[in-house]
Parts: sequence; structure tokens; C-alpha cells
Amino acid sequence: MKQSRLVWEFMLTVIGEKYRLRDTSFGKIDLNTFFMRLQEQNDTVASWSDTTITKLKQIIARVLVETEYLDNLKADHLNPVWLHPVLENAIRSNGDTAVLPAFNCFS
Repeated sequence: MKQSRLVWEFMLTVIGEKYRLRDTSFGKIDLNTFFMRLQEQNDTVASWSDTTITKLKQIIARVLVETEYLDNLKADHLNPVWLHPVLENAIRSNGDTAVLPAFNCFS
């Protein structure tokens, strides 16, 4: 996540917010809304081709499956995730507490 600002933003603004609201629904609309909002806010993103945006959506969806946030690419809900205390402490020690909601961690 930390190596990709795009993934970082998605995990915080979409996934983290869904966990915060206890809304486990997930679908293409979430990816579409994220990219539409990003295109409105950033001229560089607005200049990306539809093909690029489509590919990025596919990559993010695949990452969510590989990290078990989703059961498969057609899943319509987020799985619960639990952050191991050692990892949580490392995130806190590194000063990255803002990312904790992406891991369903609000303490």
C-alpha cells in the first residue's frame, strides 16, 4: 500500500470508510465512484485513458481478492479483517496510524 499512492488512497477512502460505517457491501460502483472522484480532483488522472482506468480497477479488485478482502472478483461484500497486534504496533510506530481504518482497526 505504501508504495502506491493510488492503492493507499483507495484503501483509506473506500475500504476504510466502509469499515468505519460497518458497510460491508462492495461492487464495481465503489471502484467507479473512486476513480470518478479522483478524475474530478486531479488533472493528471483526468487525462488517463479509459483503458488505463479499466486496467487499474482490475488490478485493485485483484489485490482485494489476493489479500482476502474479497472472496473472488464477483464478491459483493467485504470480508472482515483483523490486524495482528505486531503489525498494528509497527504501523503506529512508523507514524502511519491514518491507514489503520483500511485494516478495520479503530482503536
